[in-house]
Amino acid sequence: MKKAIEFARKHTTISDKEEQVIHRAKDTLLFHNGQAWKKIHTDDLFDVTMGSFDGAETCEMVGAYILSEIGTIIPSSNIGLYRDGRLAIVHESPRKTERIKKASAKNSKNSASS
Repeated sequence: MKKAIEFARKHTTISDKEEQVIHRAKDTLLFHNGQAWKKIHTDDLFDVTMGSFDGAETCEMVGAYILSEIGTIIPSSNIGLYRDGRLAIVHESPRKTERIKKASAKNSKNSASS
């Protein structure tokens, strides 16, 4: 999310206060029978829940960032994004296409870790 906000700042104004609001709006607490549920392996409350009020906007901002990153591997005119799915058209040999696929997967993993 941080990298997506940094990318968005290249195209629009996002104040530090607005960034803080974006992050705080993603803090999610879940209760069942009066018991708080906690994510495994993290103390972070960050989550974009399905149906959240700003979930679509978050998806679009992160998607724009991901497309910009993939655009360094595949020509941007040949890639698209719909919700959480990506589609790319590659006119290359099977061997080069496989290399592009691996580079894209590595890029996605690096993007997701921040």
